[in-house]
Amino acid sequence: MDISKIDLLLQFIIAAAAQRDPWERKLGPIHLIKYAYIADLAHARREGGKTFTGVKWTFHHFGPWSFEVYERIDPAMEEISAQKETVSHPKYKDDFKRYWLEEQEKLQDLEKKLPLHLVLAVKNAIREFTNDTTSLLHHVYLTEPMLKAAKNLPSTKHVN
Repeated sequence: MDISKIDLLLQFIIAAAAQRDPWERKLGPIHLIKYAYIADLAHARREGGKTFTGVKWTFHHFGPWSFEVYERIDPAMEEISAQKETVSHPKYKDDFKRYWLEEQEKLQDLEKKLPLHLVLAVKNAIREFTNDTTSLLHHVYLTEPMLKAAKNLPSTKHVN
């Protein structure tokens, strides 16, 4: 696992989302994790199964999951001065976090540090799903590693 690559990828994801309309820019942890998975999957397809971040993705309640990626969200967002909003809802026991960037200038600097196939995978996915959680989850559930892992449920399975 490479923390600097995880942070770079998360920062790129939020910077790519900043190019969208204002109501689409805000991403929660679940969006950031799923977009990181999409990037790692694109890299693994190109690099013989090796992920960009080096994390071990597992099949969990909401599809692909990495505790390591989740733990890096706040530090990675703080490093690039991303905005953070915490929303409470009486219907749910947990608060919701949303992150976004106001400025759009960081994208070019960040994308220069990433392989082109990752840049394209993330940009295409954000263009298609933005912060539409249902569609994004549906998409990642149908990726080959998730379908393979789902066959072996109920236990959590690694999907690398």
